Amino acid sequence: MGIDIATYKRIADVPADDWDRVSTSLSTRHAFLGEVETLVPLAADPRYIVVSRDGSVIATAACYIERVAEYATLEQAVYGRLHRLFRLFALGLNPCLAGQSRLSGVLHGVEVDAPPGGREAICRLVLEAMAEIAGAEGIAQQGFVNLPADEVALSNALASAGYARKFSAFDVHFDVSWGSFDDYLHSFAHKSRYSIRRELANIERLGIKTERLAHWGGYRDDLISLFSENYSRYQGRPSKMSASFLAAVVEKFPDNVGFVVDTKNGRVVSGSMYFKWPGAMYVFKVGRDSALARNTASFFNTSVYELLKIAIASGCRKIYHGTGAYNYKVQRGASLTPMHMHVKCSSPVKQAFIRGIFPVLGRLKHRKHLRMLSRGERPKG
Repeated sequence: MGIDIATYKRIADVPADDWDRVSTSLSTRHAFLGEVETLVPLAADPRYIVVSRDGSVIATAACYIERVAEYATLEQAVYGRLHRLFRLFALGLNPCLAGQSRLSGVLHGVEVDAPPGGREAICRLVLEAMAEIAGAEGIAQQGFVNLPADEVALSNALASAGYARKFSAFDVHFDVSWGSFDDYLHSFAHKSRYSIRRELANIERLGIKTERLAHWGGYRDDLISLFSENYSRYQGRPSKMSASFLAAVVEKFPDNVGFVVDTKNGRVVSGSMYFKWPGAMYVFKVGRDSALARNTASFFNTSVYELLKIAIASGCRKIYHGTGAYNYKVQRGASLTPMHMHVKCSSPVKQAFIRGIFPVLGRLKHRKHLRMLSRGERPKG
């Protein structure tokens, strides 16, 4: 069977049906990536890799050339606030070619008719294509910010290609195994079950109204403001997802986007925006009004309880909840999967430095995240 690999600079140059054939989430869809290209704060130059077998697309990957290390780039993810210091010693990682976080998420199609070990072989082909792009562009670093540790095929391909790895965060997800919300509640010990029931009763007692929406429902500006505020609070920088981007996503994917909103006297207390996909939900944005939500469980209701009710009713088996704010999610039944970042430098000196410092940085970050988990990181306010 003939394997062909092509690279494009614009997603518009790739037929949408071909690309979407192997997409496994809304954020890997052709139209979604087209909107990402319009995001000015992203400051990245895309490269799209398409792998075909006998003329049929079997794998795709979205990559970005990052030339400036001032906004949410691989370099900052690796070195944190010290990234400028490392640059002074010629150890910076920009410019680099960064793969979309869940690269293997767009490699699902290779399982359709792949031979044994085919998935890992396709991953290696994509990495080889990335290396060719980096060489043609004169880029010395390649990497991935967050890849789940259970992505075995891709992890093996990265290791065989010489990438160094370090712990970056925990991926938070709910395995929805309950037949009803009551079953979910009864999965907890009596004390925890009582606490959740009390939280839900308190929401009703305070006159907070919960709405499930397929569109903004008149709350567009309030929700976008709360989403942006919540992101800035935890990330320490503005979100690159602008209001126009969020609005475009809702318009382009009316069957795949949903909202849960808590209101009181016509004002938004808290809300969440999520993506629906066969068998899975992805929590994309959450936010709350700190003053209105104080001393209520509204934030937990819109970001956990109502989403679980929707998932159970629709037969969804997974809710992916992003990273961070671990404690309140784990207390309510979430599971954690370690995530890693992977980096490869063409400079032997820089690669040796990365391999030497990664075990130290990985342990420090892992301990930090465990401390956040044990002390109970919760939304501020």
